Amino acid sequence: MAYRDNASKVAVVVNRAVGVGRLANAVAHCCVGLAEKIGGDASFLDYHCPAAGWTSRMSKWPVIVLAAKNSGQLSRLASEAAQESLPFNCFTAAMIGESAEEQIKQTREDAQPEYWVVAVFGAAETLRPLTKRFSLFSG
Repeated sequence: MAYRDNASKVAVVVNRAVGVGRLANAVAHCCVGLAEKIGGDASFLDYHCPAAGWTSRMSKWPVIVLAAKNSGQLSRLASEAAQESLPFNCFTAAMIGESAEEQIKQTREDAQPEYWVVAVFGAAETLRPLTKRFSLFSG
């Protein structure tokens, strides 16, 4: 079944060469950062569950998780997203370290980043050509 409200979407593309546990961490960090970059263009809906006493906030827009074969494909996606002026966020191997300061330093000094995740937001018609070479992530 196709999701009807899909004028925009978030594509999260992961490097399938990275372990699932590390990818889960990287995806979470990457998506939180992307939400901040999107700002007012982000749209969230309230999902109320009165029986359990909670409300969750979920993206109005579809979020699809895709798999890249390697870091090079993710590097290319980041470059294409920048060329299209789309909001995107990256997570690389340099972002793993003992402190935020160390991670920031490693990221600045990384001449050839090893991409783990790239998350991109935009109009579905703009994202489609950038993401068509990726397959659905299956874990």
